[in-house]
Amino acid sequence: MKKSVSQVQRAHQWVAQYLGDGDIAIDATVGNGYDTCFLAQQVGADGYVYGFDIQQSALDLCYQRLVEQNLQSRVGLINSCHTDMRHIPRRGEIGAIIFNLGYLPGGDKQISTKSESTLKALEASLVLVHKNGVISIVAYPGHTAGKQETTVVKQWVRSLPPDQYQVNIEIPDNVKNPAPELTVIIKR
Repeated sequence: MKKSVSQVQRAHQWVAQYLGDGDIAIDATVGNGYDTCFLAQQVGADGYVYGFDIQQSALDLCYQRLVEQNLQSRVGLINSCHTDMRHIPRRGEIGAIIFNLGYLPGGDKQISTKSESTLKALEASLVLVHKNGVISIVAYPGHTAGKQETTVVKQWVRSLPPDQYQVNIEIPDNVKNPAPELTVIIKR
């Protein structure tokens, strides 16, 4: 029996195609740090990852994971909202940006990404990512706020000019609904 691949794993597969040694990446929502560690491995010793989260506990857990894998020198963790990525002085230089929306697994479910700030962060992403760079968004419509955020994100990506951005939306059909959804944007 073939094991199914999660949307986070699919996001990693997409990003791995566009990100390599020496690149710069952003984890817009650090959470438990798995995406941050993945990005740090992808960019290699000469690359760099910026990681954002509003919860210090998430950053602390991520830092522990980075130390365990000896990746901490490749990452700068920033205790701030993902909208603040707009202040990174790397316009047009970022190879990949990962968003894993919702709340911190195992954390306070009242602290969650919000549609308004996510849209601002996504707008900033379009400016930061370079041509042929990738933005991946895993959204979770399984709870009320997540459903609303997923809908807003899908509406936003569908409004992107197709001559400037390739958009792929993956919604698994072989799992219990509502399943996490993956949106991938490639800047042309």
